Amino acid sequence: MDNDDLKLEDFFAAGRASPPAPSPELLQRVMSDAGRLQPDGAPVALAAGPAAVPGWRRMLGIIGGWPALTSFATATVAGLWFGYADMSGLTELIWPLEEEAGYGVADLLPDVDLYLNGSDV
Repeated sequence: MDNDDLKLEDFFAAGRASPPAPSPELLQRVMSDAGRLQPDGAPVALAAGPAAVPGWRRMLGIIGGWPALTSFATATVAGLWFGYADMSGLTELIWPLEEEAGYGVADLLPDVDLYLNGSDV
C-alpha cells in the first residue's frame, strides 16, 4: 500500500470507531411524523381485486382479454387442422414446382414421406 491508501484507511477506521448518532430531536420529529401518517384504524374499502373475480375471468384478464383468447383459439384450431389434415392435396399445390424444378413432395417435406407411405419409424 502506498501512503495515500494508508491515510484513507486511517480515515475510515476513525469513522468506524465513532459512528454518528441521530439527535433526540430528530428522532422525536421522525416518530411524530410517523404517528401522524399512520392510518387511524378505520376500515378501508378495498376495490375488487383479482381474488374477487371468478377463475375464468381472471384467466381471461391474464392472457389479454377476448382478442388474445380468439387469437389463441384460432391458432389452436389451425394447429389441429394442420396436424390431422390429409396431405394428398399437397401434391396438387406443388405440381408446378415439380415440372419446373423437379422437386417432389418428399423433397419439400421429407418427414411426410414416411407418413404418406404408412411406414413406422
